[in-house]
Amino acid sequence: MSIFYKLNYLKKKELYSVDDKVGIQIVYYFDKKRISFSTNINVKIKDWDDHWRNKRTNEPVLSSDKDFKTKNILLLQKWMEIKDVIFEIRKNDMVPSTDLVKSYMRRESSIKLNKSGGEIHFEMFLNKYLKWINSPKYLVETRNSISYVRSVVGSVTDIIRFTKEYQVKNSIKLLPSDIDKNFTNELIIYSDKRGLQPSTIKKRIKVLVMFGKWLEENHGVKMIVHKPKRDKDKDKEILFLKDDELVKLHEFKGFEYNRKEFHNHYPKNVHKIEFFEDIVKNGKVKKYTSYEVYKDLLLMLCGLGLRYIDGVNLKMIHFKELDKRTKKDRKDSFVKGEFVLTPQKTSVVVRIPNTPLTWEIYKKYSSGKGVDDYLFPRTRFGNSISNTKFNKHIKEISRIVGLNRVIMKPKYDWNNQVIEGTDNTKRLHQVITSHIGRKTMIRTYVDVGYDRKTIMSITGIQNYKTLDVYYETSERDRFKFNNLLHQNIDTNLKSNDVVVDEKDKLFEMYKRGDLTWEQLGKLINN
Repeated sequence: MSIFYKLNYLKKKELYSVDDKVGIQIVYYFDKKRISFSTNINVKIKDWDDHWRNKRTNEPVLSSDKDFKTKNILLLQKWMEIKDVIFEIRKNDMVPSTDLVKSYMRRESSIKLNKSGGEIHFEMFLNKYLKWINSPKYLVETRNSISYVRSVVGSVTDIIRFTKEYQVKNSIKLLPSDIDKNFTNELIIYSDKRGLQPSTIKKRIKVLVMFGKWLEENHGVKMIVHKPKRDKDKDKEILFLKDDELVKLHEFKGFEYNRKEFHNHYPKNVHKIEFFEDIVKNGKVKKYTSYEVYKDLLLMLCGLGLRYIDGVNLKMIHFKELDKRTKKDRKDSFVKGEFVLTPQKTSVVVRIPNTPLTWEIYKKYSSGKGVDDYLFPRTRFGNSISNTKFNKHIKEISRIVGLNRVIMKPKYDWNNQVIEGTDNTKRLHQVITSHIGRKTMIRTYVDVGYDRKTIMSITGIQNYKTLDVYYETSERDRFKFNNLLHQNIDTNLKSNDVVVDEKDKLFEMYKRGDLTWEQLGKLINN
């Protein structure tokens, strides 16, 4: 069995000139019989590639033809129709003879197709777009990260899957001009029924818009994507650990292996306590309980603001010391330094300053390790701890530590309406996940007075809109500097005068270098 392109010569080949146009056929060969299908596409003989089989793209029309892109897509479209028919025949446990394939192709041609049958189908363009995204050229030209490419590929694949179902349901072969409001609405309903999150559904529409732009730029085909109007985004509570909760988590030492009392703090239903081991210099083994590692990793995420995948894969080499003192001078004191790494998602180098919290954890796990070693211990198989397992256990750890703040965390549909039954109150330990670390770090940096541009540089966030997702304006923010406003107005309020005077003194200390910006922020907030 084979399928191939050929020129439909109606007279002897030598009677044609290179500028003569000849029709292209697709031939299906099976069991010593063949059948030819017309494509309604003509090409000059000089623009035909007889060696198309040897090309990686299998495209027979050369680029010397001004319409070579369109013609090659239309040919591939016809080719795929024949292959789909053969697949359907075999799926029904029948032999794809030439006669049967011809019969099925006639049936397919009766499916409704708006406008002329020579136009390229929407699905064909989608497949072409998917091929482009998967190509090395896409990465070079767009400079997107591999993880971003994966997400776009997933969206396009899902849109193709929906398109197939939509065409079967409506007995139609869609053209780009057929993509209307109904198609977009059906895509949203289809995605919602599959349980996709509103953010994921929004991404599907965004990718559809991106595809429309690509279609116009590369093929001159206009496609209008109807984006449904949504209710304005509601103010949603952004979950982070407050200062007292962070302190509470840090000061809980009951899980530590060296204290020999860890078994008293594990839940009674845990029959076998898990341990982690690090083999350090001289073959010495350092042992930790699993909850000890999980708790410290959560604190490290809160200190560095890393996504889970980057935090669990931290290596010794990622820490750069900036302290000029000798080891003898600094002894066990805090060391000035920064964590320098390239997050997996953004591929943008970030430099995160070391803090007393991150330094304490770094010292604990780095002792006796080489520069290429992972900071946190691996499983007994040498793998990193899975995010799913981590999220499960930090919920239990938070419950034991006592992180019981009441949380309202409803789920929202595509139109920003609360999904019924999801607006019940919960406790913090019930909803905590690894991503709370990144939100906590950003909230902490906002509270001590870091400007937005610096926070974006430290976290690798590349636009203000994304940064705004991680924190919300709090009452503390609104009243942070209110006593410093309108100082020239004489209100005869002595208490306020005192407050202003005190804060003026703090600002003078900051200008002299007696206070850091972080210390100034803490004193003003208190």
